[in-house]
Amino acid sequence: MKRGRAKKNGELNHEDKYPLHGISPTRVRVRGCKAEDTITTPFDMTVLNNLDRFHLVMDKIDRLPHAGDKGIDLKRQLNDKLIEHKQYIDKCGEDLPKIRNWQ
Repeated sequence: MKRGRAKKNGELNHEDKYPLHGISPTRVRVRGCKAEDTITTPFDMTVLNNLDRFHLVMDKIDRLPHAGDKGIDLKRQLNDKLIEHKQYIDKCGEDLPKIRNWQ
């Protein structure tokens, strides 16, 4: 059994801070699931949980120190796509053809 250093006053040892051995928490983003009692498309479920490609890219742009105006413009374009996605699903009940047919 591996032993960590003793804890004092609620202090965390290395194993408590980094439960995924060898992985720094600054490099890992943990995401949860937002459940709703609705029927929707598979891609829309990823959008609702911010796990789709658009949200992931926007999240990465937020973490790039030198994204600047190009990053802001790209985030606007991605957000516009998410709005288009929502409107299409509300109207047609299925994912956009570009999403449905993506390989």
